[in-house]
Parts: sequence; structure tokens; C-alpha cells
Amino acid sequence: RMASARGDILFDLGRHDEATAAYGEAESDYSLHAAAVASLNAGESERAVQLARQLIETFPESPYISKAQLAMGEGLLQLKQYTEAAHAFASTAAAGEDSAHRSRALSRQAWSLYLSKELASAGATFAKVYTELPGSEEADEAHYMHGRCLVELEKEEEAAPVWLAYLQTYPESNRKAELLLRLGRMKTGEEGVQLLEELVSAYGDSALA
Repeated sequence: RMASARGDILFDLGRHDEATAAYGEAESDYSLHAAAVASLNAGESERAVQLARQLIETFPESPYISKAQLAMGEGLLQLKQYTEAAHAFASTAAAGEDSAHRSRALSRQAWSLYLSKELASAGATFAKVYTELPGSEEADEAHYMHGRCLVELEKEEEAAPVWLAYLQTYPESNRKAELLLRLGRMKTGEEGVQLLEELVSAYGDSALA
């Protein structure tokens, strides 16, 4: 308990390397999870993955399993092991944790799939974030990325309503000018003209306009 407490204090002080060492002395499921998070914050991705795996294998009934899976996924993502990261995030997204945990896990799973060029699966997973958890921190980005995946799949007819809905949901988004231009190019006739006119009217001094 003293080792875990010492690790917590060192972590709060930003001394992540020392925190990891202190947690290592405790040898509990909590300390392994905390050490994995401290390692991530210290930029030691391989160490974080190792500690998270150790927790999962040593304490299969631990209440920290899903959090360890999230930490392991983050480490794998940083190591560019995208397929393995996607599996870890998918497991923790299904673990029944709170909505913030599920949103982050789904978002990171979608990014792992996107970076491994699995665009259809990435788009579907991004869509889950903003449809199932519309109030989450990741919803804005996920909604935008769903449309981007569809565009990269050359499915502009499907991407257009996704991005139009995005602009209705986030009218003050810093992505608005970009999307007005993209949608203005996608749409034909009066609808496309109106989108481009809105871009010029609202962002007249920008390069996009």
C-alpha cells in the first residue's frame, strides 16, 4: 500500500519514471495499471504494453482489466501496431465501463482501423461514437472522420449527408469552411452554389473562400 501511495504522489508530481518504479514494488493489479499509465505519460510505450499485459495475465478477474486494455491499446497505437491496438480497444469498448471510457475506446479503435487502411470498418466505428454517444468528447471528431472515410472510399454520395448533418450539429465548428468547400464541390446546381456562397460570405478573407 505504501509503494502504491508513493507511486501516486510521484505520478501527480509528473515524475513518471520514478512512479513506475514505485508501482513496480507493490505488485498489485492497481499498481500494474497505474504503472502502465505512468509509462504512457513518460513516453515508454513498450513498457506500458508490457505492464498492461502483465496485469491482464496475472489478474484475469481484476476490476482494472478494461482500463489495462485501454492503456495497452494506447501503447500499441503509439508503437504503430495498429491491428493489435484495434483489437485491444474493441475489447475494452465492450467491457461495460462508463460512457466516457466507451467513447474513447471506440474512437481510438476507429483511428487504429483508419491508420491500418481499413476504411470501411473505421468509418463504421467512428459512426458508433457520435450516434451512440452524441454528447461525448470524441463525438465531434468522429462525425467528421466518418465522412472523411467515406470520401477516401470514393463514396461521396454517402459522405455528403454525413457532413451536412455534421454542420447542422456543429454550426460553429472550425472545420466548417473546409466542409462548405468540399460539399459545394460535391453538390450540383443550386444546392452547391448556396454552399459556396455561404463559404464566401462567412469566410471571405480565407484561402478556401
